[in-house]
Amino acid sequence: MKKVIRTIAAVALMFATTTIIAKEPKLETIDNSKTLVFEWDAQLVNTTVKIIDDEGYIIYKEFVSDVENYVKRFDLSFLPEGEYSLTVENSMREVVYDIDVDEQLVKIIGEDEKMKPIYRKEEGRIFLNYLNTDKDQVKITVYDSLGRKLFKETLSDKLLIEKVFNFQDAFEGEYTIVVKKDSETYYETVSIQ
Repeated sequence: MKKVIRTIAAVALMFATTTIIAKEPKLETIDNSKTLVFEWDAQLVNTTVKIIDDEGYIIYKEFVSDVENYVKRFDLSFLPEGEYSLTVENSMREVVYDIDVDEQLVKIIGEDEKMKPIYRKEEGRIFLNYLNTDKDQVKITVYDSLGRKLFKETLSDKLLIEKVFNFQDAFEGEYTIVVKKDSETYYETVSIQ
């Protein structure tokens, strides 16, 4: 009986791991060509896909909304030699792939992923969740519409940051929640009426 339970647990763990891996974005090159294939086996909502050159010019941009199992093939043979980036961004995270285009081939030379804070609004309260994978210092600040600081907190060495802001009795107006980590800054505006 114990062996059956262990086998079932192992299969369940393997299935869960496969499911998690399948939901991660993938970028691959096609051998001996200047072609990339980007695939994200997940439900994409309000996602932007961009190719940007080393001077910051957007060469390609697509807005993807309510698509499952996104696959896109990019023929980069028309691009001059140089470094480019493929950026995929939605409300939860941003994935940036660094790409090198030479005479014959395209090479993926780096990948960087940034998780974004997630906000949920419910009955005059804002729930903030932020996965701080590097456990870096995170500063959270709340400002009113006149730029006055209403709340400030600095958190260090925390993997998961969870905060609740109660705006139920707040004065009418706009409030801004700022989450800052290193050079990354995220803003969320709250309207109270």
